[in-house]
Amino acid sequence: MAAHHKLAVCPNCDTPLGPTANFCPNCGQENHEVKLPLQHIGYEFIESITHFDNKLWNSLKAIFTRPGQMTAEFLEGKRARFVPPARLYVFVSVIFFFLVGKYASHRIIEVDPGERQHALRDDVERSSLGGSDDDRKDSLLLRNQLNEVAAIEVDIINHPAERRLFYQELAALPDRGIDSLLQTKQLATTTDNRARLRQLITTIRNQPIDYNVFVAQSDRKNGSMIPFPNERSRQHFLDEVHRMSNDQLDSTLQAHKLTANYINRLALRKAERITEFQQATNTNAIADEFGHLFIKSLSGVMFVLMPFVAFLLWLFYVRRKQYRRYYYEHLIFSIHAHTVLFLLLSVALLVAVYLGHYLPEGMGDRLLKITVGIGAIYFLLSLKRVYRQSWPRTLGKFALIFIIYGLTITLFMALAIGLSINSL
Repeated sequence: MAAHHKLAVCPNCDTPLGPTANFCPNCGQENHEVKLPLQHIGYEFIESITHFDNKLWNSLKAIFTRPGQMTAEFLEGKRARFVPPARLYVFVSVIFFFLVGKYASHRIIEVDPGERQHALRDDVERSSLGGSDDDRKDSLLLRNQLNEVAAIEVDIINHPAERRLFYQELAALPDRGIDSLLQTKQLATTTDNRARLRQLITTIRNQPIDYNVFVAQSDRKNGSMIPFPNERSRQHFLDEVHRMSNDQLDSTLQAHKLTANYINRLALRKAERITEFQQATNTNAIADEFGHLFIKSLSGVMFVLMPFVAFLLWLFYVRRKQYRRYYYEHLIFSIHAHTVLFLLLSVALLVAVYLGHYLPEGMGDRLLKITVGIGAIYFLLSLKRVYRQSWPRTLGKFALIFIIYGLTITLFMALAIGLSINSL
């Protein structure tokens, strides 16, 4: 990289400058030509964010080899070797939240929206097969000799009216269309198989339409459905629910055996929007919108947690006469701790998102849990190195901080989800 061209006069305050002056003695502005080629500007932009010199590599080396060393040396005044905490945090957090968004989209969209399919057995009700809720659907299909054709896959359509229209079109298919469906599961294109497939399609088509409102629930993995007798009642509820008082929302939740709490009230108030998402076919758009809102809330939550952890550290170590530290020093520790956690999780997310298809099923989630465990151990070792207390005291304080942090982040995450829903 060529050296900057020096100026004879400061362009900011018109002070004469010497040929070797790097900064203006009057205003402090750096002395160099501002008309630079694009590649030079690009290099300076990257360098200003990441400081890609020995500082970055020294920081990474300290992070991965000696937990707490970077914080300890930084607090001792040995700061020239490392990237400043705020700059390192910003750089790592940008990568982390980008990967969180990719991972969220990856989990919501396991396959392309145009290829989202499920088996016919998923759309047929037990009652339509002559059974009750206590009967096994597979047994009912077997009894009706429909078990083989029930494995045929069709598009997932969540909207009730559109699903009925879809099955009306399937029922109207000529024999060659029915044969094409049979061949997807390598079933013989016989008269009996055609008749069984038409029977199952007609059964699904003739099922009563469920006029439901989907309500995302904090205590139920897949949410819940509130049924209505007809579309008019359902639409009236959706038009009125966002104007209901908290008492009315609680009564509605309890009437349908749902837990009355803040998150569930918020979800019910947003039932119309959430139901639109639940019945939508463009899951990419849903993932992007939910992901954007959640990451926006999560980034704010994590930013608040850093000074909170610093406060906990100050609280637990304030009585120490030796190695007593000011609050800002605890804040440096907290920033470094969160930076390291984000960095470790970024590596795990990178593997889960881009190499997940090479891993056993569920390994991506387990990898993230393992990474959180490694982050906790890293935090413990950093506490020991920076605050220089005995292992029993360090373990005791670590346990208390870990429990309080866990409860706080759970509360804040619920708040983040609530903010995301409220922003819909």
